Amino acid sequence: KRFDTIGNDPIFTRNLTLIKSFDGLSCQFTDVILDRFCLEILPKINDKIERLNVESLSMERILRLINYSNLRTLGLYDVQPETVNYLFSGNDILFYSFNY
Repeated sequence: KRFDTIGNDPIFTRNLTLIKSFDGLSCQFTDVILDRFCLEILPKINDKIERLNVESLSMERILRLINYSNLRTLGLYDVQPETVNYLFSGNDILFYSFNY
């Protein structure tokens, strides 16, 4: 029920951060919660998201899930430079998602 409330909040949906630790603070963002969020919430709010922050452990799952048509800013946290180069070099489907 709380997920539905969050999904309808325009402030929350415009700037979305899906990371387990930020500025030394950690949250209880388990795989079960992330899976539920990806399957039930993101498909409902994907067109409202303008800024998305993700970490290496969950970024592939989140970014491949759906098209973010209004995404303007993508923050990648705890990601190796080689991974970023690969994802956006044209060798991966994410390249096409963000360039077309």
